[in-house]
Amino acid sequence: MILAHAFHGALHLWCKDQDKEGEWKPGVVISGHFNAVQDLSWDPEGQFILSVGSDQTSRLFTTWRMQDSKQATWHEISRPQIHGYDLQCLAMVGRFQFVSGADEKVLRVFQAPRNFVENFANISGISKENLLQSSVSVLNPRNTLP
Repeated sequence: MILAHAFHGALHLWCKDQDKEGEWKPGVVISGHFNAVQDLSWDPEGQFILSVGSDQTSRLFTTWRMQDSKQATWHEISRPQIHGYDLQCLAMVGRFQFVSGADEKVLRVFQAPRNFVENFANISGISKENLLQSSVSVLNPRNTLP
């Protein structure tokens, strides 16, 4: 697969066709930012992506499993930060904790509340216990979610 980022924030995906040598087909990708994506990071377990952009938002994308379907699709499920400045950088410091930096050169730390983790478990199909057990962070070593 090839994943490319366009200037205005769009992501494009091409998948190599296994049946036809040398042929590539466009694929479905996550979307959401309406301006340049400045940084993105996978969660430490690889189950969701968090991105920040020049549209002054951070966005969280994960798989969404319909109850009657085995196939999962990727969707934006949260905007953990909506800011007054363009967001420039992002670092995951734990499973549900991240630090972001914006144009005003201030770093902000965010931690997901328990309610978000419960809703995330319902949407993604991952057990809540599994998510809570793997939520240890550098900033919160006792593993306590509010």
